[in-house]
Parts: sequence; C-alpha cells; structure tokens
Amino acid sequence: MDCQLRYDLEMEFRKIGWGDPALVYDEEQDLFRFRDGRFAFSREHADCEALGYQQAYLMPEYYDEGLDGVTYLKLFAK
Repeated sequence: MDCQLRYDLEMEFRKIGWGDPALVYDEEQDLFRFRDGRFAFSREHADCEALGYQQAYLMPEYYDEGLDGVTYLKLFAK
C-alpha cells in the first residue's frame, strides 16, 4: 500500500467534502485514526488489516536490504 498516496488522497477528498466518514484526522500527530481512536494510516505507515486488507502472501528476504516483502489485497463482498 502506498501510504503517502492514501494520505494525500484523503486530505484532498476532505477539502471537497468526500473524506471517509470512518476516519478522524489527528492534527497534532499528522495521521488518521478510526473514530474509536485506533491508528489507521499516516504518510509513512498504515494498519492494512484494520483498513480491510488481507495479507495475500509473504516473500521472506526478497529484497536486498533483508526486508520481508508483504502484499495485501482488499477483497470486496459480492
């Protein structure tokens, strides 16, 4: 998930009244939270599972830096 893109989109949507009503902007910490106070996302990080994404697969040590590669999918009900 591109956290910067999600953050920028939500900020722009809020300017025109299309912001996600499930989210609250925490101005002090410059991030979004769910209405119950749980962290949702910021410019650098996101709680993918809380946002409705499911982990699709894991690629251990796929990158040269030794980081694990994780892919998330968002599945919608039919």
